Amino acid sequence: MLRAGFPAAADQAKEHAAEARGAWKAITGEAYGSQKAESWAPERLPVDVSQADLDAASTELVDLEADLEEAQQTLGAHKANRDAEAGRAARIAELQELAALVTRRQHKLSNDSADLQHWKDQLAAAEAAATGGKQGLIHDMARNLSDWQALAERSTSVEEENSLVSQWHTVDTLDCTRLLLDRYVQEHGSLAEAGAQADQSLARRAPEFRTYVDNLTRAVENDRRDLAAAEQAAGQLAELQAQAASIPSAEAIANAEQVIADLRQQRDRLRAKVESLRDALTTAQQFEQLKATAANHHRDVIEWSLITDALAPDGIPAEILTGALEPVNNLLAIQSAAANWAPVQINPDIDIAYDGRAYGLLSESEKWRCDALLAIAIARLSGLRFVTLDRFDVLQPSARPQILGLLRTLTQGGDLDTAILAGTMKEPMAKVPMGIQSVWIAEGSIVASISQQQAA
Repeated sequence: MLRAGFPAAADQAKEHAAEARGAWKAITGEAYGSQKAESWAPERLPVDVSQADLDAASTELVDLEADLEEAQQTLGAHKANRDAEAGRAARIAELQELAALVTRRQHKLSNDSADLQHWKDQLAAAEAAATGGKQGLIHDMARNLSDWQALAERSTSVEEENSLVSQWHTVDTLDCTRLLLDRYVQEHGSLAEAGAQADQSLARRAPEFRTYVDNLTRAVENDRRDLAAAEQAAGQLAELQAQAASIPSAEAIANAEQVIADLRQQRDRLRAKVESLRDALTTAQQFEQLKATAANHHRDVIEWSLITDALAPDGIPAEILTGALEPVNNLLAIQSAAANWAPVQINPDIDIAYDGRAYGLLSESEKWRCDALLAIAIARLSGLRFVTLDRFDVLQPSARPQILGLLRTLTQGGDLDTAILAGTMKEPMAKVPMGIQSVWIAEGSIVASISQQQAA
């Protein structure tokens, strides 16, 4: 902040000091005082507190809070169950009516399914009669087996390749044929339906049978849907009846509320105990740390306050200015004495004074003396060693040789390399001192240039 100037840096240091005081107050909980802060220390607890004490109390608090939460959830469920009793009763009555239809709908589904199967068989027989018998490999094989059975019934024996003659009733193949035909009849109907001759009267009823099958198919689907709804209602009814049976009494709810209230009081007391133990343990553990931290903040306050004072106008800036002005004022005093003029000085407020009087109160010639002596001092201190002074004719004639003498002394002594003194005069100088060149300018041109040697 010094780059922004001493005032900005001083304001920042003051702000840091205020922050340090605020930090000290936050640590100690007390208002800051410079004397109080010198020896401040936190109070020690009258009893010792261990981490084990805090852990035990914390564990007890966790268990108690878990019990309280469980009790609150249970009570909330009981109240919700009680509050839902009116709606549940109406729903139970509604479900009872639907659930009572389960047996009736099961019977209807069974009867409709049996009817459907019957008419499916009738439709299959009619369609088979319309096409000259049932079609397909299995039906052809059944008819072929029937022909073999008829052949066996028309003959008494069979002669095999080795000239062995066997009675048909002793051949196992015939028994297998009979068993297969019995199974076919069980699964696909009589061989008469599979026969090649068509029953035209039965075939004409196929559309009628198909209508029965379609209607019964829809009826069976509706039966299954209605039965599922009734069975679902029965399940919901059992669940609602179980809920109704578990409704607690008003006295039980009141007792549960009292238990919860007691648990809350115990929890609050235990919370306060845990917080107290935690604070006490923290204070005990941080006694020295708090003391050191507070001391650091106090030291920051002191140091930032010192910096603020140092950066104030009457601090370092004043010292710097005084140090910078001292050689200038010393040089001005020497030059004033050499010119036999009243002393010129620059005060700490950077005001110029001539013989103790302010610059604004000086006459024109006195101001010129001040300007001349300041310009000469700057030329010497800066190392430029060159000065130009105009309008020296503002000086009274008796003071003009004084400035000439001062400039000649400084150039001859090596303090200045060149000094030009200009003014409006009535006539050229009659006598030019040694070491000075006189140049007369008229209408912008040099008319005469006379040195001391030429004048001699």
